[in-house]
Amino acid sequence: MPCYLQLAKNGDLCSLIPILHHDFVTTGVKSTLIVAPNYRQIPEAVDYINTVVYPGSDMDLEGAIKFAKTNFDKVRICQLHGKGFEFQHRRPSFQYDQWERAGALQHWDTLPLILPRKTHRDVEIPLEPYILFADHSQSSPFFHKDELATALLDSFPMHKIIRLSEALVKDLLALLPLYDAADLIVSTDTLHLHLAKATQTPLIALVSDTLSRWHGSAFSHRYAMHCRYKDYPRRKVELLRIAQDCLDKIKKVTASPELVTKPGGYNLSMIQHGNSIIATHRYHPERDWKTKIAIYDGITLSDVIFPAKVSELSQEDARLFHHNGKLMVSYVLATAEFGEFRCVVGYGMLVQREGRWHVDNHCQPEFTGNDYTGLVKNWCPFVHDGKIHFVWGIKDGNQIVIEVDGEKVTKEYRTPAPTWDYGEIRGGVLLPDKGCFVRFFHSRSGGDLGGENGSFQYHMGALLMDNKPPFRAIKVGNYPIVSGDERFTPGCFHWKPNVAIPYGAVRNGGEFWVSIGRNDCACEVLKVGFSDLHLD
Repeated sequence: MPCYLQLAKNGDLCSLIPILHHDFVTTGVKSTLIVAPNYRQIPEAVDYINTVVYPGSDMDLEGAIKFAKTNFDKVRICQLHGKGFEFQHRRPSFQYDQWERAGALQHWDTLPLILPRKTHRDVEIPLEPYILFADHSQSSPFFHKDELATALLDSFPMHKIIRLSEALVKDLLALLPLYDAADLIVSTDTLHLHLAKATQTPLIALVSDTLSRWHGSAFSHRYAMHCRYKDYPRRKVELLRIAQDCLDKIKKVTASPELVTKPGGYNLSMIQHGNSIIATHRYHPERDWKTKIAIYDGITLSDVIFPAKVSELSQEDARLFHHNGKLMVSYVLATAEFGEFRCVVGYGMLVQREGRWHVDNHCQPEFTGNDYTGLVKNWCPFVHDGKIHFVWGIKDGNQIVIEVDGEKVTKEYRTPAPTWDYGEIRGGVLLPDKGCFVRFFHSRSGGDLGGENGSFQYHMGALLMDNKPPFRAIKVGNYPIVSGDERFTPGCFHWKPNVAIPYGAVRNGGEFWVSIGRNDCACEVLKVGFSDLHLD
């Protein structure tokens, strides 16, 4: 078995320990963990780890490496700090790099943290309901901690708010029963965030981005929310709402239609077509920017065949709809001549011939900018009175809807644009419902796309829209249904954090199944009830 070198700190050790548990479960043999003297407490309490204490400083990584290689044949150096060392930031978070060095990146976020439970007398468990707030981090201080403590106290008066900075505990594992009995844990980027993964208590993570985003803890499905420090002021209301959902035991659930996708496929659209769900997504057949659209019809996964005149363009972001009983698709066609990206929106009929799906009657509507002079996308198609329409977007405070006949725009409607607090409303998908349309859309808030310190974030929301001209927006949801997060897809070269964009939806009984793209690397289908639209 390998020897893992992680001298410190307690949070980093808790991050690594699930790998050692996995080693033991799969082989029956204990792996060795080398730690510094001040950080021996947790690993020495775990019976599936062979703990070796390095007799030196936790910053003496050079000496610890020599010690490890002298005493063990196979050494995995997982520590990412040490005097005289500069470490390459290969992944979006230090935890991903730690797990990659441990040879276990493919298992990230799938292995449990199993720690022993003991009876401790130095931690008193309150009798009344309580929320734990891990407010102190020595290396990654959260400067809004007092404000958040007050907000938790004001928002949840039936709960005692316990600030863990006031809990002096010699035995760290004594905290586990306290975690277990809490109704909610809100933690800054500190030991408690990692140690609390050993419990089932809902956990909200406030994550550092002070030095760089790499220094913050990675996204985990274990978290009810993963919020960067710099994003807290604009996400405070969302955090408190998610905290309430946790206390009410409300959890976002994914649907499981039997859909097949290409590896790294994203921006999933789907539609009920006869007795089947037809689904499309985009993917990168080569390691470059261009994509194709793949389609799954319940039997076969294949590429959509486009007309020859556009077949060499990048084919992106399909949206499926019906027109007079025919299966239709809108899409984006993109080019990068002279290194400058340009794109347009087109649409056509999806027709199956000889087992392959083809786009027939390709049309490129003649409307503002839809001529490769700029970036045109996010048109939302729907049908009214037998005619194809698109929600074009928002301009000068107006929502613009166009009616098309082939490539001609036959009508244009302008109404006051819907607004909400999470950015401009764009794109999405429309479904008829109870005398109106339900539109699922996306928006973007925060910093610049892709910047190291940029904290942009996509959100998916819903609104109600009149089902007759001029298609006025009636009401917009108060909060996002879901927001983008930083879940990571190893091996996906086009990964982008905080993206959640809807492209398709079907009705399933009393709920919607909404298909989205996650972080330009994954497809997902969400179960959404009417109450999740937040239209109250």
